[in-house]
Amino acid sequence: MQATVFLKSASAEKIPRVLLLLGVETHLKNRVVARAAKLLLAEGESDAGLERIDAEEAGIFEILDKASMGSLLAGHRVLVVRHAGALKVPAKSPELSALEQCLKSPNPDLTLIFEADSLDKRHALLKLKKEGIEIIECDPLRGNDLRGWIASYARERGYSLPPSATTLIEELFGSNLLMIRNALDKVMLYCGGRKQIDYEDLEKSLNMARDHAIWEVTNAIGARDADAAFNSLGRLLDEGKHPLQISFSLQMQFRQLLTVRDLLDRKLPHDKVAEIAGLGRWRDRVFRQARMFSTTELHRIHRLLFELENSIKSAGVDERYLLEYTIYRICRAGLGDPVGERST
Repeated sequence: MQATVFLKSASAEKIPRVLLLLGVETHLKNRVVARAAKLLLAEGESDAGLERIDAEEAGIFEILDKASMGSLLAGHRVLVVRHAGALKVPAKSPELSALEQCLKSPNPDLTLIFEADSLDKRHALLKLKKEGIEIIECDPLRGNDLRGWIASYARERGYSLPPSATTLIEELFGSNLLMIRNALDKVMLYCGGRKQIDYEDLEKSLNMARDHAIWEVTNAIGARDADAAFNSLGRLLDEGKHPLQISFSLQMQFRQLLTVRDLLDRKLPHDKVAEIAGLGRWRDRVFRQARMFSTTELHRIHRLLFELENSIKSAGVDERYLLEYTIYRICRAGLGDPVGERST
């Protein structure tokens, strides 16, 4: 079943006890989990009733033990197993027998949701599909499905989009639903009580000219040119962009670069990389910037930008200094200084 179909048709009575959310579109997986929790958990019980466990950190027996437990605080529970592809369930093993028994006799007070970007066709979860696992496909939306999702998201909030605006959103953000949702939320806030969103509204609300400067900052960082990065940063601040907006934009940019760099390191074709990463009209620019960094550098930069956001939210330190100092540290990382360590 497609995730979009599940989101439209799901009811508490029809949700199977075991779901497998399979695909790379994280936003769709999150929406399915949220929908299931809303339908299955009593009002006010989401904190106690919705639990998550990571299969990269927990083994199959630990997961199944948690699945068998009852709850004193919630009548029903939803247990989400992230990164289910990491589960080690060898053929003819005790782990396989335990998983099979869990699927044959599921806890009636639990809905078990496995999440995975992809699974080897020999993986136990696929082999045991006949035991009652419902697969929900969470792949990136394309073509009419994507444009329909964009229009539906706006319509559910009382807004309408002309085809030109929908096309622009698709070109700008590809199939990345999280970025599309954020953009739509921003343009709806900009329009306020006016319910017709025009092409010009998107251009103005998304500050497309200013967003280009974020690319300039990233380009300068990739070239390890702190002075050029400072100049682009100064233009953003002078135009009125808030330091937290800049911090968030840089986080989003480097998160995308990390995804692309990881996929390129796996030797995937460019078209496949663009599809998985949800790249839009500027895919070549993303590829070029991703190659400026190693995967290790991008992980370190992402951690440093997270620290930057927390520092900006804390009072008492000049925000411009924090931005410039962070950019300096990132640029120095490419010259041999580990990101996140003060240079002496």
